[in-house]
Order: sequence, then structure tokens, then C-alpha cells
Amino acid sequence: MAVVNHPVIIPIIIAAALPALISSSLAARAQAQSRQEPSSGWHHFGEHRASTVPASHPFAAMEREMYELINRDRAANSSPAGQPLPPLRWNDQVAAVARAHSRDMVSHGYFGHVDPEGRSPGMRLKAAGIVWQAAGENIATDISVNRAESAFMREPPGVRNHRSNILSSKFTEVGVGIAAGPGGELYITQDFMKPAASLRGAFPR
Repeated sequence: MAVVNHPVIIPIIIAAALPALISSSLAARAQAQSRQEPSSGWHHFGEHRASTVPASHPFAAMEREMYELINRDRAANSSPAGQPLPPLRWNDQVAAVARAHSRDMVSHGYFGHVDPEGRSPGMRLKAAGIVWQAAGENIATDISVNRAESAFMREPPGVRNHRSNILSSKFTEVGVGIAAGPGGELYITQDFMKPAASLRGAFPR
């Protein structure tokens, strides 16, 4: 079943996608395939690779794959001004916030940027001690990270949506967090940010 996306724009440049209803058998097969067969288009962008994702995390490979897909899409596109888009740096702290949000959506049975405690993505980053000057979030459910990223990138250019978050020149760092839903589908959170200028050197690269 195709993912249906209905972006909701929030002031800190956030977009959302409605959950897809996916059978558990399809999801299980997709997860197994993703673990066993990494993307044949796997690329590392020099020092920007996601090597700091804990290898013991059950979805670490998928999170690394989505990180690479994000930077692949940035490399294949340009800013609205026609300038090349540099790869985003992986940030462990941001990934932990994204991962916690994916898990929270699963455990509390909701799908949205604002959690049951009323916290927005920017508030969750701040609560984790991350001081940012630009922040944004994409969320999706799908049977694979490749399908989710492709759905984001099929959105129209030139408007604020998932695609514009991925291709934004305002962001310099990203973290991806994934959790398994009750039917085996993936709950995916991409958190983007640019740290406050005074703290820019304090985050892992």
C-alpha cells in the first residue's frame, strides 16, 4: 500500500505524513530484507558517515541507511539559489531525540510532531540540552526507509514539506530514529537542526 502524505507545516519548518496501514507480514519481510541486504547504493561522505550510531541498536543499520539516503538526495539536488548542498553531519544527541520520539509514538499509540506531553520537536531537542537556531522534523510510517525517503522526495519542490526539510540549506546536522510499530511497520523520525553559533563545535561530527 502506498504511503499517503499530508504535510502539516509548523513554524519551525516541520512536515508530517499520515500513517500507512501495512500488514505485519509485509513489514516483517521488509525489515528482514533491509537488515540482510544493505542498499547497493551505499555511500559514505568522508567524515560525515554515521559511524557513531551504536552497532548494538536493533535499527542501527536502517538509521545509517536513511542517513545516507538523505545525503544522497542532497548531493543530487541544489538549493533554491542553485548552490550545491553540503552533506549533513550525523549528531548522536539529535538521533537519540529522534529515536525516543519514534518509540514514544509507538508506545502511546499516536502519530504526530507534538507528543502527549505537549512538547514540539524543538522543545524535545531543548530538553535534551541541544541549543539550536534552526530545527525541523519529518515523520513517516512505512515498510522500509527507502520507500519512506522516496515518498518524501516525490513531494513538489518549492514549498515547505518533507522534501524541503531534507534539502534545506538552513540545517547542518541530522539524526534519524526508528522504532517498530505494532504491526511491524517502521516509525521513522528525521530530526534536522543547526546548532546555536556558540555551540557549533560542541556536537559530535
